[in-house]
Amino acid sequence: MVYTIEFADLNGWTKPANIPIEIQFNQSALSLTGTYTQLTGSVSVYLSPPGAVSAGAKWSLDNEPWQSSGASVVGIPIGPHSLRFSNAPGWLTPEERLVTVSTNQTSLVYQNYEEESPDPTIKSITPPSGPIVGGSQLTILGRNLDPPISAVTFGVHRPNR
Repeated sequence: MVYTIEFADLNGWTKPANIPIEIQFNQSALSLTGTYTQLTGSVSVYLSPPGAVSAGAKWSLDNEPWQSSGASVVGIPIGPHSLRFSNAPGWLTPEERLVTVSTNQTSLVYQNYEEESPDPTIKSITPPSGPIVGGSQLTILGRNLDPPISAVTFGVHRPNR
């Protein structure tokens, strides 16, 4: 008699084709093999700006080895995966995020690093002397300025990158 072996569906895998078999009278054993194939895709990540990349910005999928900007990782099982970013001196590290891999597709990710803002520095105090409205004094680094001043102008110094 002829029978058909049918394999069950398995999420994320391609099931083997059905296998017709013939069983003979008094046959005691039968051996057959069906192979499932995992569905995969790839991930490519592009980091910017160039200054962050030069400072060492990299990315990693599922805690695997660090990859450079523009690199692709292939053969990734379909579904959600964790994408994290390395520290780069002078740049804020982006938050970890999820990327979804689809069958035979390349998931493209574009990630921007933000430049760290240095601590503000006092560039000038104007006028150089005179009371602040209400007679308040300005304290810098725990010291009262004498004479009191009326206004402070803050500026941010950004080193060239």
